[in-house]
Amino acid sequence: EVVVEDERQVTTGQAGVRTMTGSDIERLPTPVPGGDLAAKLQTMPGVVTVGGRGGDFYIRGGTPFQNQVLVDNLPVAKPFHISSAYSAFPSEMVQSANLYTAGFGAENMGSTSAFLDVELTSGNMKQFAGSAALSPYLVSLQAEGPIERGQESFNVMGRLSTIEQTSPYLTPREAPLSFYDILGRYTYQGDRFYCNATGLRTADQGQINPDRDLTLSWSNTVFGARCRGLGQTFAPPFDVTIGYSNYENA
Repeated sequence: EVVVEDERQVTTGQAGVRTMTGSDIERLPTPVPGGDLAAKLQTMPGVVTVGGRGGDFYIRGGTPFQNQVLVDNLPVAKPFHISSAYSAFPSEMVQSANLYTAGFGAENMGSTSAFLDVELTSGNMKQFAGSAALSPYLVSLQAEGPIERGQESFNVMGRLSTIEQTSPYLTPREAPLSFYDILGRYTYQGDRFYCNATGLRTADQGQINPDRDLTLSWSNTVFGARCRGLGQTFAPPFDVTIGYSNYENA
């Protein structure tokens, strides 16, 4: 006689937070190979965009600038591109992303609507790898690999839009939109000491309203480092972030 027993376990998560991984983002159909965090966010309840241009995300009725976005603990003012279909975070570079629509602490008081915490994935510690993609909307290049095997690695990706060049052949109206992003991460992984350096550059330009001859542009420049010490070697443990974040628009 064989008796099979199972015990049901109820798991509860933190209230008001939704967690996404790079593999979750890749499952969604997008106009480009791989995926993009912007496409995943638009499937979340309470998240909407107005039209297909502008790069503005409204979460639970708040304004776009009431949302706070961090990448590796560094603030980014406006990481969403002008087409609203893309962000500065392709799935190949995202380890995890936590969207807090409620219940976040006072340390994130700069966000009165929502808080998005993005952590980038480290590069391959064992071997070099790379990829390239070409589509009617984007071209991209990605490379990763070890600097010192098992201890240091890099991961970098750049993308350039081709919407402005291909829109006359694909859509009824031209789309005067252009953008690019470059995102990279260096990772050091010791026994009880971890450190990473992150760099991000985005630039967007175009006409949000095709009926008005008005060109808008904005850019983000972010770079910094985050180091953590754990275990008995560091008593007490520490987590330190230092960096620079700049946003310009016209």
